[in-house]
Amino acid sequence: MRQSCLLFTLALLGSLSLCTPAQALVGEFYLGGGVGRATLEDEFTADDFKEDDTAFKAFTGYRLTLLPVLDFAVEAGYRDLGDPGDTVAGQSIDAGLTGYDLAGLVITSIGPVDLFLKAGGMNYDYELEFSGAGEDRDYDGTAALYGAGVGVRFWKLGARVEYEYIDVDELERSSTYWLSLYLRF
Repeated sequence: MRQSCLLFTLALLGSLSLCTPAQALVGEFYLGGGVGRATLEDEFTADDFKEDDTAFKAFTGYRLTLLPVLDFAVEAGYRDLGDPGDTVAGQSIDAGLTGYDLAGLVITSIGPVDLFLKAGGMNYDYELEFSGAGEDRDYDGTAALYGAGVGVRFWKLGARVEYEYIDVDELERSSTYWLSLYLRF
């Protein structure tokens, strides 16, 4: 009886030590880049502009573990969604969307696998070039950024697949699928 009481007390104290605030606030920096497929959609005339192009991004962030199953991260980056082009109503149109972003992530981990949601904002530059018309347009502003994805961590490396939606006022839709790699410090 005395031994089981002693074992119970040791187990209880051991489990309480896992919940100390010093251990709960573990954080790490990371730096990465990604390649993806961006889709820009707009309506210029009766014909729709809906084109895809290769996109690139670079990002850095800080991930903080608050609970054993819940992490938070802050991420800043730069993205270039390519220069998709099409002919609409006989006019050749090239579009380009670039910008800097800042987002917060909520992450839950199952072993080395991460599931995450992302929300933030992007300071963007949206350019339209109409060949032959001399009507080039340049817009800039701030847009909401939303996303979700899944990632895997191994050693100091990580990989993730994600979907992002950017709510640009001048576009009907702007979305990107990403494949990214990052290094944890």
